[in-house]
Amino acid sequence: MLDCFVGSGTTVLACKQTNRNFLACEREAEYCKIANDRLDNWQQDLLHQKEWLEKRGVNDFFDDIEMPKTEQQETLI
Repeated sequence: MLDCFVGSGTTVLACKQTNRNFLACEREAEYCKIANDRLDNWQQDLLHQKEWLEKRGVNDFFDDIEMPKTEQQETLI
């Protein structure tokens, strides 16, 4: 996916979460930092979103998204 105006990184974050390749461009340094920070923390943010939804009874929302492994899962592998 090519995103020529990455802004805060929402589109590239969706690509990362769904295991798709992306190329992103942004000319504003402030937005580059925001997008990079979001990409650096995407796994933790995704786990928080999943927990929040599960507490509200939404259990199948993340079926198509490859969830990051927890430390315990990585230790077992």
